Amino acid sequence: MTPVISRTTFVFAVALLVPCIAAIWLLLEPKFLSGSTYAMFAATLIATAAIAINAWKNGQATTSTSQVIYEAEIGSRTR
Repeated sequence: MTPVISRTTFVFAVALLVPCIAAIWLLLEPKFLSGSTYAMFAATLIATAAIAINAWKNGQATTSTSQVIYEAEIGSRTR
């Protein structure tokens, strides 16, 4: 029996790779698509990349604990 972590990683990789490869294939072969579908795939790809980059940046650790303290105590009051 395979460990749960490696099986989960494999399923997650397949779940992400198949749609991405299909989208890239469709973007590289525009003769199969109409113009609006091509534009929609391109917009979806750009939006997905922007969301992934933003989530990665927001997930990074802060540089100091004073920033965390400010956000927890003072920053929440000003919003």
